[in-house]
Amino acid sequence: MVNIKLGKPQTLTNNELRKNVNNTHSYYKLSIAYILPYAAYVTIANLFSRLDPGINYTIRIVTVSAVLFWGWRWYVPFRGPGNYLYSIVVGIIFGLVGTLFWVALLFPFSSPVVYRTKNE
Repeated sequence: MVNIKLGKPQTLTNNELRKNVNNTHSYYKLSIAYILPYAAYVTIANLFSRLDPGINYTIRIVTVSAVLFWGWRWYVPFRGPGNYLYSIVVGIIFGLVGTLFWVALLFPFSSPVVYRTKNE
């Protein structure tokens, strides 16, 4: 059985990868680093829903940032063998696309805001 330690990138052969698929214990450990930021965000949003929205959001941002910092060593890098400029451009593009999806998903649940001028 292959023993993969979290935090140290390794290159594995196809046989080692196939053997490691059965090693679900490491996948559970790894999934915690990916699931915990979202779980912390949603949990804080629900537990502290009576707080001022600004304070609630600040607590969420600080907590999720700390969890992301904690799990940073287990995250898979998105850049491949290409150069850093390409990786940055692709990251910006996918970040913008993700933001657009996020806004599009929130749009049906938001109420329209009507702005009036003083003359009306």
